[in-house]
Amino acid sequence: MTKMRTVWMPRLLGLLCTLGVIALMEVSNRITLRVPISVLYVTILYAGFIGGFVGGMMSAALGVTYAAYFFSTGHVFHFEGDGGTRFYGFAITAPAMVLLLGYLRNKTNRLSQQLMRMELDRSASEIERATRMFEASEQQYRKLADAMPLLLWRTNELGVNDYCNAQWFRYTGLTQEQSFRSDVWLSVMHPDDQLSCAEHWRGSYVRGEIFEMECRYRAADGSYRWHLARVVPMHDASGQVIRWLGTAADIDDQKRTQAELRHSKETAEAADRAKDQFLAVLSHELRTPLTPVLASVTSLKKEKDLSPDVRQTIEMMHRNIELEARLIDDMLDLTRIARGKLPLEMEVTDVHALVRHVIDICGEDIVRQQMHLRVDLQAGEHHVNGDPARLQQVLWNLIKNAVKYTDVGGELRIASRNAGEVLEMSVTDNGIGIDAETLPRIFFAFEQGEHSGSRRFGGLGLGLTISKSLIDKHGGSLRASSDGRGKGSTFTVELKTVPAPAAAITAPTIDSIDPVQRKLKILMVEDHIDTSRALQRLLSGLGYEVWSASTVESAIEEAKARPFDLLISDIGLPDGSGLDLIRRLLAERPIKGIALSGYGMEEDILRSKEAGFEEHLTKPINLQKLEATIQRVAESAK
Repeated sequence: MTKMRTVWMPRLLGLLCTLGVIALMEVSNRITLRVPISVLYVTILYAGFIGGFVGGMMSAALGVTYAAYFFSTGHVFHFEGDGGTRFYGFAITAPAMVLLLGYLRNKTNRLSQQLMRMELDRSASEIERATRMFEASEQQYRKLADAMPLLLWRTNELGVNDYCNAQWFRYTGLTQEQSFRSDVWLSVMHPDDQLSCAEHWRGSYVRGEIFEMECRYRAADGSYRWHLARVVPMHDASGQVIRWLGTAADIDDQKRTQAELRHSKETAEAADRAKDQFLAVLSHELRTPLTPVLASVTSLKKEKDLSPDVRQTIEMMHRNIELEARLIDDMLDLTRIARGKLPLEMEVTDVHALVRHVIDICGEDIVRQQMHLRVDLQAGEHHVNGDPARLQQVLWNLIKNAVKYTDVGGELRIASRNAGEVLEMSVTDNGIGIDAETLPRIFFAFEQGEHSGSRRFGGLGLGLTISKSLIDKHGGSLRASSDGRGKGSTFTVELKTVPAPAAAITAPTIDSIDPVQRKLKILMVEDHIDTSRALQRLLSGLGYEVWSASTVESAIEEAKARPFDLLISDIGLPDGSGLDLIRRLLAERPIKGIALSGYGMEEDILRSKEAGFEEHLTKPINLQKLEATIQRVAESAK
């Protein structure tokens, strides 16, 4: 049946085509439409093409038979004129054409078969080579996977393992049969991680997303180690997940290191907090006894009938108390600087005014040292954007150091000039100087050059460190220069200038305060008896009406008994705190308050202001600063 379809059907089709053309030619000839015999040539060729040699010869025989009739004169093989020649030409040519076509077709078929065999051979060779390359690649992949220090596995689309590398088997101690079970993960994962891992994996599996999680895998010895597991989906051409490829990197050492670092950090932070707390308590305990002494000495200095010896002694006491307070402030400032929490209250400040004020403060020391002071303030632009109290602290440190490190009768020059938009302030002395080895370290904490200098001149060596940090926070620079030992030194401050304000506001002095302002009624709350008495005597001497209390409850009773204009309160009280007191008083009516405390860290100041105090002053209290603060707070209440 197959042969009939593939062999005889094309031959019969060619024969039918030939018969059809003969019939067409015969009909045409009968109606005088002469069809050329060449049409029969084409038909025979077509029959030979589709029916092969046999089909072509069958069509050629049929065509020759018809030609005998076509070229005759009514009787077969009875020709007239060139009819016989044309018939014999057709009878020879038609079979010859079929023979030639068959020959060409056979040649073509053989050539096609040769080309097909060559192509098949080449394809087979390429397939074999590709197979070898794939097998080699697969082998390399497996060797690479086995050499990795990672746990590596591959799963089918359902998430069941069908491959694990050698490291997996070494680490888990499982066999291949055990590793290819669907519940293998429950057997190797820490019980505490199983629930969260299962929930995470379920979400990744449903969405076809990457899975990543830190979890603990059990080793062959029963111990657990932290791993970072990561599973990536593999998709087919249609985007469907067909496999999952997973890895797990051992991060146990990293986790332990992180835990140790975290513990070390927490320990260091706790130690730092303990240190800050210790400094705060130490500061409070040192400042508290200084406050009544400083207040009493300040009050005694105002007495007119003191003998020269007594006055000199009182001034000596005053200087040393202020020096002690400055040392405490320096320790706290250094802590603030180290923590990056040194607050600045920026405003337009006249540096020349600060210089004159510091010269007044240091005037007694300059006179006592019999120094030749030269002030050469030539800068036309001398206003900067800065914290006036901190800038004054810097200038005080520089001038105080110049006085301290210069012999009696020495020279001190304070000068200013402008360099473009920069103000340069310099303090120059002809004192002990700075050697070349010490100069690069002069702004380091506790650095005073040789230890002999430290013993001779005293101090902690913090002033210059704090001064440079303060100037740096102002966006300026502080530098030191010296030609060497015994040749003096120069400290230069550089700050960017700003336009001067329309009307400069100067800090009031005690003598400039309105006498009417001194009639303020002040409620002072202080549980330290000596401090309370000294401050009450000092403020009363300045013209204020002052009454005192020592506890929160007694202060509340005093506030109810008689009205007052201003509250000055210590923070630490026996039955509460000054913060509790001002909150309770503010709940009754608006009041203004000034906090006094031996605690002066920035968080202490912030807590005071949040509770309702207008100002927070740190003990020991400077009389001029206290008086100026009282006036400022009282003015704001109008």
